Amino acid sequence: MEELVLKPGGYSYDNRYVVIGGLGSGNCSKVYIAQDNDRSAKCHSQLVALKVLYQDPDGIVSLEERIARGELPELLKDSGDRLLLPTRLIEFQVPHDPRSSYHTALVMTTLAGPSIFEYAKTCDFSRLPVNMALVAMTDAVSSLAYLHRHNIGHGDFHNRNLLLLPSSPMSRWPTNKLEAYTARRPFGIHASKLESAHMEDMMSFFAENDMRFDGRVLLTDFGSSYEGQGPEWLTGDARFVINAPERLEERAWGLPSDIWSLGCTIIEVLAGIEIFRPNSLRYPGPTDFGDTEVKQRIYELLPPWRWEPNELKSEMKSLWPPALSTVICRQLEDLLEKMLVLEPERRLKIHEVAETWRTIGIC
Repeated sequence: MEELVLKPGGYSYDNRYVVIGGLGSGNCSKVYIAQDNDRSAKCHSQLVALKVLYQDPDGIVSLEERIARGELPELLKDSGDRLLLPTRLIEFQVPHDPRSSYHTALVMTTLAGPSIFEYAKTCDFSRLPVNMALVAMTDAVSSLAYLHRHNIGHGDFHNRNLLLLPSSPMSRWPTNKLEAYTARRPFGIHASKLESAHMEDMMSFFAENDMRFDGRVLLTDFGSSYEGQGPEWLTGDARFVINAPERLEERAWGLPSDIWSLGCTIIEVLAGIEIFRPNSLRYPGPTDFGDTEVKQRIYELLPPWRWEPNELKSEMKSLWPPALSTVICRQLEDLLEKMLVLEPERRLKIHEVAETWRTIGIC
């Protein structure tokens, strides 16, 4: 195994990938943009994203890693315009670094722009323009429908994992343009601390380069994905409000849990409110109080309609942006009422969500 140098100019596996800069980071991984120097591999674009994973101490191989190894070819076949999936897996060592437990990187040959969450921070009222938001949610519904048709759940569906596609494909950008982009986008800032000021440099870059977004998105981050039923080892990590009640309560969960998260995401994106992690109170971590107290705090933060379905419509009426027509607002409320149901078995299936989304005139 080769060393991966995690800094600009550093080479990765077999001297093939040269790191240009950072794209983003999460609890389980960091994502870098890199140049692919393998000119013989015509199926690879010149520029790729490298998702560097932290080592799992239990040795669990994620579904995302299996996808990268080519074990689910049917999923990759028609996913290009919906999902940002890895196409290759590389292994490496980072010697003499006691802080690092990196051991695997996933290669993605499509590059996308900022997440909806990041971009919305720069918009009025922290929400996308209505037409842009409707396009994004149409793509989000389509992406989840594609996954569920293959009996795969995402497990971490929210607006931070929906990446906007720029008007100019990033894989064709010259290296110096990408270096400027990565230098000016926020990197290493936790989502809970991200403010509009952190996005100013990146938004200036978009304006200077006539880089536009119409709302088209790709669904990414399949580190929590699963086949059929959600694995028990992921249930304990469900400490965020956008997760379905059965996950918060550590009950059996699966594809219906994605429907709950999709419903919350639709509200977040169209209304510009933050359901995922309410910012009115400091969110406690397990080191503060312990898991039991963390879950209790989550329940205290939940809006009343999350547990009182009859109050759902009345609460949502005040959330929608003025530019959204009254007819569409009412249709959305009817749809969301059937998605945000406490009992997983009573929630709409994704094909029912997609059919309703088409018939109410949003697409």
